[in-house]
Amino acid sequence: MIDSQSVKTTESGGTRDYDAGKKIKGRKRHAMVDTDGPALKLHAHSAAIQDRDGAGPLLRASRASWPFVALGYADGGYAGPRVADASPIRIEVVRKADRQVGFAVITRRWVV
Repeated sequence: MIDSQSVKTTESGGTRDYDAGKKIKGRKRHAMVDTDGPALKLHAHSAAIQDRDGAGPLLRASRASWPFVALGYADGGYAGPRVADASPIRIEVVRKADRQVGFAVITRRWVV
């Protein structure tokens, strides 16, 4: 699974920017985790990087340590050709149910 998390940071040290989707000024980390939760690869960068732009470098960097990974799951923010063409890892976008109202745990997506 891959997903991102934005966190607030102070002005001292490192890159930081504004994540308009979450209304947070700070950094964003993209995480690639195994199906039961342990982290496989993490990338940290400015919060202004969108999910589909941050996924490519994460997937390419993971190949050296995890060459056997063939399938990944992600939310709708990772849909599109940028992510699909970034690596040999096939990314399956897991979407919420059409009639879903309110919060519901979505299979395969809540591991990160």
